[in-house]
Amino acid sequence: MPYQVSLSSDEKVINQITQDLAGKAFFFWRKFTVTLTNKHLHAYQKLIISHGQKTFDLRDLDSIYQERRFNGGYSFFFGLIVYAAVSFLGMIILPSAFPLFNLIGIAVWVSIFILYFFRRLLIVRSRNDQMSIDVIRMPEHKLSDFVQSVLQQKELVVGEPPAKSVSPSLNNAEERLKQLSQLRTQGLITEQEFETKKKEVLKSL
Repeated sequence: MPYQVSLSSDEKVINQITQDLAGKAFFFWRKFTVTLTNKHLHAYQKLIISHGQKTFDLRDLDSIYQERRFNGGYSFFFGLIVYAAVSFLGMIILPSAFPLFNLIGIAVWVSIFILYFFRRLLIVRSRNDQMSIDVIRMPEHKLSDFVQSVLQQKELVVGEPPAKSVSPSLNNAEERLKQLSQLRTQGLITEQEFETKKKEVLKSL
């Protein structure tokens, strides 16, 4: 069942990157979805049977960036396992063509070693949490564009002034002062009466 991000009523999706490599090749049991909304960054990934899901508030987001990590040991032994599997199948299925299967296994081993020598990760860090998402097959330009959109949205969210809550009493006082000022201008009350009423209004706040 595909992952579905849960959004609140006041959220809207701005950008999303997703990849599902499960089933395309036996060594690609991984999937991820990162969704940018106007308020949050929702991240989900699954590696074989383990999975992680986190939501980051854009106001608390410290950094988001790509990182390459050395992965030579993993790629060497993983390629070795694949090579052994190919050679074993060749020896069982067609023993006479074992040298050919052996060469194919070596070629696959070298290819996997080169492909997985470095891991590409998307690192997301906030004040209280972080998440590393394996994005080895995601095109770098697409990932860079997504990172830029996250940073731009963060600037917009952080730059928004907090909503001002005006109490009903303050609104009422402003209206009464405006009426008193009009009455004074029209000559219906004296300056002294205006000042007296003004003090009463301000005192009631």
